[in-house]
Amino acid sequence: MFTKNVSQLTYSDIDDLVNIRKEREGYHLDFKGEFGNADKAKKELAKDISAFANTNGGFLIIGIDKKYKIVGVDNTIQKKSIDEWINQILNSNIDPQVFYFDPKIITLPDSEKVVVVIHIPESAKNLIW
Repeated sequence: MFTKNVSQLTYSDIDDLVNIRKEREGYHLDFKGEFGNADKAKKELAKDISAFANTNGGFLIIGIDKKYKIVGVDNTIQKKSIDEWINQILNSNIDPQVFYFDPKIITLPDSEKVVVVIHIPESAKNLIW
């Protein structure tokens, strides 16, 4: 998917993935647009992460809408930084706890919105959300 570690990704890498290579969602890639309802988003996020972990792993990229446009999301949700919010959801809603790499937060140029990239490796155990 990417030629470098997630921690080294930049906006250019996301732009290349979406607009140049035109990667689309599939078994190892899922895009999420903006979160309308935070409580609904919690369930969907836990479900998607556990689905990747229970199969062959993959990448969840938050801030790409259904038309494959990079729209970004707010950097805070429910008064928490987005990475703290994601970590809290995954630690409290998936059993056993899923291993994933820390979310990479990438700020959109000329915006306060961000794109979040989460790499989820395949889990040795089946996870329940």
